[in-house]
Amino acid sequence: FKQIFKKELSDKYILEAPNYSDIVKTRMPKIYIKNAFVHYCGSEEGEHLSIDLFIIENIPNNKLIRSGRGFLAMALMYIIGQVQSYENQSEYLKKYWSKTIEGEKVYKKRVKKGKIFSFLDAKQWICLLDRVCHYDKESEYVSIPTGRKHYFGEIMKKDVFFPPIETLFDECRAYIPNKVDDYLKNLYGDYMVVPKNEDREKHYIKSIDIR
Repeated sequence: FKQIFKKELSDKYILEAPNYSDIVKTRMPKIYIKNAFVHYCGSEEGEHLSIDLFIIENIPNNKLIRSGRGFLAMALMYIIGQVQSYENQSEYLKKYWSKTIEGEKVYKKRVKKGKIFSFLDAKQWICLLDRVCHYDKESEYVSIPTGRKHYFGEIMKKDVFFPPIETLFDECRAYIPNKVDDYLKNLYGDYMVVPKNEDREKHYIKSIDIR
């Protein structure tokens, strides 16, 4: 995908990915739409509207080796979060976190911890995480290490995903996991029940501008 992206898709889109692009801001690859912009709370400037790519990785069959790689991946993700807090300090974020005493304490701790690990910048830590998550040997298990439940929470048998099933989505042909019910239950539990408002994930978006 990296090899063909520039040739076939770069006129409309931008690919930002660890160990690929000069700018890397997140632990997962992102595809940005060039003519669409989003403005987030906490950010002074808008950025291209994007979608995240969550890579399904092989993981070791051996439980001990799998645990070691998983704990290393989790540790790196923690470090990345702290370093990013240290690198991205702004008056807006300080005010945002300072709305509560507990929030202010958390923010200060994140910045202090981030300073300790700032001997590498966030991009370098993210690229290291990407290499740790990649496992090029065949396995009966897979995970999405950068997914919402991270390395250990997304471990499943490979047959949950493969072979994928082709289906119709909004008049477009798309692929979904082979055992989509197993996948959704692992991620959300009873996914047919609409969560209460206070349990829903929130994205702090101020505006979207499509040109």
